[in-house]
Amino acid sequence: MKRRRILAGTRWYHGTTIDQLESIRKGVNATHNKQSSIEKDFGYGFYLKATYEEAAKYICELQKALGELGDISVCIVCEFSFRPLDIFESDKFNSKLLCRYDDEFAELVFHNRCENESGNHQHAYDIIYGVESDSVPTSEMLKYKSGLSTKEQVIQTLKKSTSMKQLSIHNQEICNRLKLVAVYRVYDMATSRKELGL
Repeated sequence: MKRRRILAGTRWYHGTTIDQLESIRKGVNATHNKQSSIEKDFGYGFYLKATYEEAAKYICELQKALGELGDISVCIVCEFSFRPLDIFESDKFNSKLLCRYDDEFAELVFHNRCENESGNHQHAYDIIYGVESDSVPTSEMLKYKSGLSTKEQVIQTLKKSTSMKQLSIHNQEICNRLKLVAVYRVYDMATSRKELGL
């Protein structure tokens, strides 16, 4: 099964900016981005991609959007040694697979992007692997909060496929298993890179 093969992978990638590197070097924090939890599909936590290319594309597109607002930083991708399959096969942790753009996925994304301000209503999952809503929720949440869309309309929009996947970690014990093995500076919308020192 493709999903099992992906989760058995031992290299995972996090796209971010150079100003976050020092805190990552000190150790990954499970409450990473707690204050901006409504900007994330699965609430606050530490998000990873299965490939360098996906992580680089994510951070480059985010920085491009921020650059239009005059706020831009150097893009990097952190490579970690980690095998999530061990966590998903363990009875110790509350794990969740959300591999379809269905009602369950859309309801969780809606909850996190609408009702989880500063992580005050975070779900109980320790780790989630699933599909990604990409940039759709930002505009849809604005419409919903302005009364221009109903919850049902937003849920239907969130169920549209973007073909992207993500792994999110919401438990500090799991975050402590991540081992930073490389850091790359990303250039030219993710097409070129340069390894930086740890």
